[in-house]
Amino acid sequence: MKKTIKSDALEWWAEKTKSGDHVVSSSEVPGQRQREILVKEKFLYPIIKGIWILKRPEDDIEDIFGLLCWHRLLCVIMVRTKGVLNGVQI
Repeated sequence: MKKTIKSDALEWWAEKTKSGDHVVSSSEVPGQRQREILVKEKFLYPIIKGIWILKRPEDDIEDIFGLLCWHRLLCVIMVRTKGVLNGVQI
């Protein structure tokens, strides 16, 4: 079966979301044509210049934006505190 630009784009999206990557930079998105397809099909949503949210087409961006922000904030806290808050390892 011949691979298409769309199938390549969806394969990339599936791999990223399966590994838990829901926020990516433009440099991580495979290419302009794949990006256009993912945006058109509502798999990719721009949040600020160069930063994108990977989502399912049926997900409302207003519903998932806050969840993703909290997730990223917790990741930053974990790195900065090395997983310890108030003496309790998290």
